[in-house]
Amino acid sequence: ETYRCRLTAFTLAGQTLVDRRVWAQFAPDPGSYSISGVTPQIPQVPDGLVLDRNGAVWLADAKGHGARRVLPGGEVTDFVDTGDLAAYSVTLGGADGRDLFLTCAPPVE
Repeated sequence: ETYRCRLTAFTLAGQTLVDRRVWAQFAPDPGSYSISGVTPQIPQVPDGLVLDRNGAVWLADAKGHGARRVLPGGEVTDFVDTGDLAAYSVTLGGADGRDLFLTCAPPVE
């Protein structure tokens, strides 16, 4: 939920998603879905993500110039700085699944 500043998790029960819960909250919910109104107010714009083998999420930040590794609850354990570019997509690959790949471009303003 990019403009709600959070990641939401569900439990899979058969083919149904149940037990909706906030997995990580990055900032207070701005209470608006207006992209132009919310973007200046929030510290990051969570975009693409990938789950690593230890249960953490690597999260691309379309505003904050990098990718973060986030634990349940929102603790950031690692940050990869992309300089003047924003990260829009992340994935893990390589022989052992530990290489981080990013798709980057100019940031959201």
